[in-house]
Amino acid sequence: MDPLEQELVRWLAEARVDGAVTSRLRERALRQLAGDEATLLGLCLDLAESGRPVLARTTEGRVHRGQLVAVGADFVVLRSGAGDAMFLPVGALAWLRPAPGAWAGALARGGEAAGARPPPLAARLVDVLTGLAADRPRVRVVVTGDPDPWAGRLRACGADVLSMEQSNDPPMIGWIPLVQVTEVNLVDER
Repeated sequence: MDPLEQELVRWLAEARVDGAVTSRLRERALRQLAGDEATLLGLCLDLAESGRPVLARTTEGRVHRGQLVAVGADFVVLRSGAGDAMFLPVGALAWLRPAPGAWAGALARGGEAAGARPPPLAARLVDVLTGLAADRPRVRVVVTGDPDPWAGRLRACGADVLSMEQSNDPPMIGWIPLVQVTEVNLVDER
């Protein structure tokens, strides 16, 4: 091989290396930008679309495992393996993470928060609970600072208060300020 050919081979090799480095830098910059623009609701939407199970811990210290199935303006819905629907206000989420064993290999490809999209449901939790109250569903409601969930029927939902008929004997009505609600679990009545 003559000196010119050797020089061309060396330049081409350097160009390939430079191209690979540039590509990796561009990919890293895009991941960083996605992480910088992430929102919790956008991340929840990404997690819901992935279909993978997550663990969600509330500010009351309760940990739930399930799949995120809906994202609203200020809440998420987590469906457990048993099919229960749990409404969690975003303000009551302490953290989210992959459920053990459910994400094998997925985190090796990244895992940074990347969702910057708005939630598809414009509904707020108060709107959903108001609609549900018409059917008087059985619910369990966890309230800030109370170790015992409230169990009973959802009677009404006002602008900032839930009315519940508690499962006492005799049944009693109780009221919970919405800002104190950390989870609402719809109880399956099958």
